[in-house]
Amino acid sequence: MNNVIEEACNINSQLTDVHRKINELSSLLTINESYTPLKSILTKTLESAKGISEERSITVTSTTSCNNLLIAGDGSAIVTVIHELLQNAISASPDGGRVQMETVKQPDCMVTISVSDYGAGMEPEQIAEFLSPSIQCEENVGTRDNNWGGVGIPLAKAIAEAHGGALEIRSMPGSGTIAMLVIPSDRVLTENEEAA
Repeated sequence: MNNVIEEACNINSQLTDVHRKINELSSLLTINESYTPLKSILTKTLESAKGISEERSITVTSTTSCNNLLIAGDGSAIVTVIHELLQNAISASPDGGRVQMETVKQPDCMVTISVSDYGAGMEPEQIAEFLSPSIQCEENVGTRDNNWGGVGIPLAKAIAEAHGGALEIRSMPGSGTIAMLVIPSDRVLTENEEAA
């Protein structure tokens, strides 16, 4: 029993350190402002996820209605956010499954990039864990039983918020998960607007 208590204290200490590091990194996060074509961001993201999806024969499809848009902000950081969403969706999907990425310019001119998987889904309390930094137990690392561990998603959320956007998660057990990056309208330009 003492070993269990000791291990729990050790994990709690590690988790506290991770939370502290996330807070430190979030406060240091700076955005390298530039205009990046959204099409380029999406292409780089899909290329970065190709190896992961091919290993497990997962089909990743992408649809977009935003071919001529520019994003004001840090294009590399936005690629990182979408990559994290894709990586988690692929991890949550069964072998041979599919993941859908959909990019839409909303009527209010904000852009949403949604990544949908058809995995096991999550309970509301699991969504909160998904968005919080956590430590993976060794026996669960790399398994689909614990695919929300680590610091990638909390950092992705911090990057989205640093751009004035948001990272939203919608999920139900047995119905998969939709993770959505929201890019606010003040960071979205058409190629014609940037030239003006």
